[in-house]
Amino acid sequence: MSEWMPIESAPKEGPFIVFGGAWCGEINGVEHGQCGPWIVAPCGARFDVMGTDAYSAWVIEPTHWMPLPPPPEIDQ
Repeated sequence: MSEWMPIESAPKEGPFIVFGGAWCGEINGVEHGQCGPWIVAPCGARFDVMGTDAYSAWVIEPTHWMPLPPPPEIDQ
């Protein structure tokens, strides 16, 4: 199992999981009480939240990250 790591060590490409910072979105603006975790992809200084189809959402200044777990094995 992966451990949370400082955001400074996060990869430049995603997706991965982040925690901390603030949730931002086109509908509600900035929400500092929302700390995650979220699955994101880096986009410059922000981290775009995956799966927000109806509107854009992103996380600013997260404090930690970890890789996604591997997908489950499926018997064929």
